[in-house]
Amino acid sequence: MNTRVTKELVESEDPDALFIAAGGELIKPDIPGIDNKNVLDVLTADSGKAEIGQNVVVCGGGLSGLECALALAMDKKNVTVVDMIPTERFGGDMFILSLNMLKKLLKENNVKLIGSSKVEGFSDKGVQIIDKEWERRVIPADTIVTAFGIRKNSEAVEELQGIIAETYVIGDCYSAGGIHSANTAAFNYAVEV
Repeated sequence: MNTRVTKELVESEDPDALFIAAGGELIKPDIPGIDNKNVLDVLTADSGKAEIGQNVVVCGGGLSGLECALALAMDKKNVTVVDMIPTERFGGDMFILSLNMLKKLLKENNVKLIGSSKVEGFSDKGVQIIDKEWERRVIPADTIVTAFGIRKNSEAVEELQGIIAETYVIGDCYSAGGIHSANTAAFNYAVEV
């Protein structure tokens, strides 16, 4: 735990097989204002250690964005979720029964969903968006949460792959996805080895 895996460490352990599960990195697009003090990434917002204002905009309608929005709404915050995809595709990679329950809870907790809108910038007033009709507006927010997704951690894979013959790349460093796909891949490889 809390030890960076290096080529030297792997070689000293002399394993029969190596599973590289180095995770992914949060996507941080180059959007004006993304480094403002009122803009938090989803992990920071979920940690419970950050101060969150009353009016929150979550940018990203995937699983992490929707779950964060629900948690904040259940904490009596006014929450809006915005994404480029249509609202009916929010949380689209989730298991359908879980997605339906999540959408029900979002509705019960008055979370507003805005789809088909691109985030153009962040300010102390809120999030500037542009919709598919080319209409621009600002969604007021005290706190903005970015949940733009995860990209695979290619650097760790490049460093560790090829050290031993039987190497498997799994989880978000193979293909950013959910915990279900990562666990399934790990199980399948372990059973085959």
